[in-house]
Amino acid sequence: MVKLEMIGRRKISDCKLMLKTITTTELKTKLLQNYKIIDVRASQEFAQGALPNSVNLPILNDEERALVGTCYKKLGAEKAIELGNQIVSGPNKNEKIKKWQEFVNKNPQTIIACFRGGLRSQITQVFLSELGIEIDRIEKGYKEARSFFSEELSRYCKTEYVKVLTGNTGSGKTQILKQVGLFYPAVDLEELAKHKGSAFGALATPQPAQASFENYLSFEIMKLRAVNPKAIILYEDESRLIGKIHLPEVFFEKLRDAKVIKVKISLEGRIENIFSDYIYPEEAIFQKYTLAIFKIEKKLGSARCVELKKDLEYSKKQFLEQGLLISNKIWIEKLLVWYYDPMYSYSFNQRKPQLEFEGAPEEIIEYLKNKKTKK
Repeated sequence: MVKLEMIGRRKISDCKLMLKTITTTELKTKLLQNYKIIDVRASQEFAQGALPNSVNLPILNDEERALVGTCYKKLGAEKAIELGNQIVSGPNKNEKIKKWQEFVNKNPQTIIACFRGGLRSQITQVFLSELGIEIDRIEKGYKEARSFFSEELSRYCKTEYVKVLTGNTGSGKTQILKQVGLFYPAVDLEELAKHKGSAFGALATPQPAQASFENYLSFEIMKLRAVNPKAIILYEDESRLIGKIHLPEVFFEKLRDAKVIKVKISLEGRIENIFSDYIYPEEAIFQKYTLAIFKIEKKLGSARCVELKKDLEYSKKQFLEQGLLISNKIWIEKLLVWYYDPMYSYSFNQRKPQLEFEGAPEEIIEYLKNKKTKK
């Protein structure tokens, strides 16, 4: 049985094992082939930034990692390795190996990663090798892969063209994007960010870490360009913030400089879209949207904020007493006219984008279908 100390003292050769590594370029190729990643960092590290196609199966959990880290600071590397050897032993070790083995059995095309491609991922490789499972690890770990995805995104923004789907709030841009994505290269930024993009757009699913979002975005672009290297990708018009997620500055400026395809739709149509997307038969929505309104009070104005709150209270009363939701359209219309439309008009007029096409949702879909078929 291979001892952790052997690896900790850098006597990898003594193990008589080939601990294979891959570069970030090779990682890109494998991820495009749908390889999975076992990330053996602690869950707190993983929560701060994850790679595409990765699952967190730590070799040391948060508490164990903290103990080893404290030992390292106080007593040095050798004692820390000894402590790690004690922790990752017996039933604890067996349970971790079992989880890795089960994952690899379900996903034979798997890679291992830790933070720098060092001790933790090497140990995992050794333990799996003892079971006859040979898996590559990312040579310089998550840290190098994170830099790679960031650099690829930056390079893309500096060298390629993009298109932006724009239109007033409620234009149905996300639904258009989803339909267009069936035949034309498109990236749904709100889906990646797990947020609908407005003060009212929080979802039940937590948003990813900023670093994770940027990694996912970079990889989505890679996937589309692997199919068509000359693809001019379509994105939805977004502000700098999607919930808590900041669009990378170089990417945001790219969107701002892009040609736009603008959705034409009536106010009534937009009200219907908002009603359909945001209003559902649960009492909790009224508290949620009241809080959202007060988040924008500074720009909306106190008097209008109070009026919208009263409208929401009336809608809640109507729902609880009669099971009706239709009155929510009253405050939705006011919010569009008072807040979202002026903001959109100001932003659009300030940047004066080049208009590539303007039309109703079905006209935009048809236009992009024709663009797809043209060489």
